[in-house]
Amino acid sequence: MKAPKYDESWDEEVKGLYAHDVQEIWDANACRHVWNQYHNQLDTYLHLVTTLAHGGPLSILDVGSAQATLALILAENGHRTCAVDIRPHFLDYAKSRYTHGRIKFIAGNIFDISFDEKFDIIFANQIVEHLVYPQRLFGHLRSFMKVGGNLVVTTPNQEYFVNK
Repeated sequence: MKAPKYDESWDEEVKGLYAHDVQEIWDANACRHVWNQYHNQLDTYLHLVTTLAHGGPLSILDVGSAQATLALILAENGHRTCAVDIRPHFLDYAKSRYTHGRIKFIAGNIFDISFDEKFDIIFANQIVEHLVYPQRLFGHLRSFMKVGGNLVVTTPNQEYFVNK
């Protein structure tokens, strides 16, 4: 994955993605704790995928992928990935960082998308806290999983599911 070239014509949301990328990926000194947290998270995901892969490539869906960092890294590591986000300009930004690997970028609402394939792993990172009915998302994503597949859901808000 290559660093994108800053473009003054980007809208404010994409400029925000770029600022996050600088802190999370490209400059460890910009915000050390953010850098460390993000790289630890990526290392955890890569370890999980490597453990489940048993040496072979997996098919992976990244829902709400934003700038698709995880999907890009997994594609670079030999997995077939699909990055889905409702914001097409985020995926355009993600494509500007692409170097190699098997990856599809799909702009749209996950509830309106169908797939011809089933996935070994589905990531839904830090999106569930934005949903009114998260259980609906889980049921929908399950329809995209292979038998024995894995759904990985993260949220920065640990209180979100405490009472559910």
